[in-house]
Amino acid sequence: MSSAHGSSPASEEEDAPPVLPRLDAQGMPLRERADEHAVTEDPGPSPVPAWAAVALGAVLVVLALRHLLAADPADGAARPMVPLVLAAAVAVGGFSLVRVVQLVHLARSRRDRRAAGEDLSPIPWQLTEAHSLHGMWAIGVGGSLALMGVLGMWSQADGNPSGLEPGWPLLVAGAAVAGAGQLLRRAADEAWEGSPDHL
Repeated sequence: MSSAHGSSPASEEEDAPPVLPRLDAQGMPLRERADEHAVTEDPGPSPVPAWAAVALGAVLVVLALRHLLAADPADGAARPMVPLVLAAAVAVGGFSLVRVVQLVHLARSRRDRRAAGEDLSPIPWQLTEAHSLHGMWAIGVGGSLALMGVLGMWSQADGNPSGLEPGWPLLVAGAAVAGAGQLLRRAADEAWEGSPDHL
């Protein structure tokens, strides 16, 4: 028979103070923080190389402008515009062209790693769609270059210099940029096809 002043184990458990969760420096439970880090998204490839292409284009534009202003064309000739047009194309289209290359590599890498059984972190859905925008922009820049080339060839044949002569280098460069944009865009589409990352 237990003493009147004694206490049962059940009552001792009820009187015990509650166990508080351990907190980190930010005041969040350590377990929740661990779960949060477990589902952190992969941000994807760094945009630094793409911005470096823009910076390179800007430098080339400045150099081309200096060359253009320093030129002293003969009578009846026009100032050479081809270097400036090519530099401007790098400045305007370099970001998208580099970025679509990165996105193709990302799509193929995740496809191959998933096929090998690797458990991948999720990525922002925008990364699975951005190649379309960047690819189309590259195609547009390439088309503009090609058009400038056609104008240069036309002005040379017409005998009225425009500074875009002989024209064919711009035509070839524009076709190459536009073709690369289209091929890379399709390559990314194929790599994302059937992927759980792709909406």
